[in-house]
Amino acid sequence: MKLLLYVVIALVVFFGVVVGTLYFKGMLNKEALATLKGNVAGEDEETETELASEQGQQLMTLAAALKEKEKQLAQREQDIAQDEKRLDQERKELESIRKEIDALLKQMGQQVETLDGEREKELEDLAKTYAAMEQKKAGEILSKMPVEDAVRILKRITTRQRGPIVQEMENAREVSEAIIRELGD
Repeated sequence: MKLLLYVVIALVVFFGVVVGTLYFKGMLNKEALATLKGNVAGEDEETETELASEQGQQLMTLAAALKEKEKQLAQREQDIAQDEKRLDQERKELESIRKEIDALLKQMGQQVETLDGEREKELEDLAKTYAAMEQKKAGEILSKMPVEDAVRILKRITTRQRGPIVQEMENAREVSEAIIRELGD
């Protein structure tokens, strides 16, 4: 009797170890138990149908999401194309404005050159006029001018004529120093 008891205990322990091993390896689940019971054929078809239905729904959801992403991508591409077109127009406008500015700057430069030339001619004419005047009279007139203007005129008169005119000026010292600075530059 003891022997029979030991055999039964050994068989229970053996089956317990086998079931535990199958459970931990993941081989003991509902499908495996169904297979052991012999009910696999009917339930397998139902499970496959449910699985196929779930997969179909997932595929439809993914397809819808993909179509939405494609729409968004197409919209972004369209927005980018519009932005590029707008940027091209703005670049053209900026280039046109830049050309206008360049033309105006060139025109202003020419006008400044013309004015400088006219101013230089006027200064030359004034210098000739003051050089031809009586030295005392020229000195009196130039003394009443701002020093910078008097120096601009006197620089255009020869040194021989300039000296006596400067001596007749009331601010001779200041004018002489300014002439020396101008000629030094």
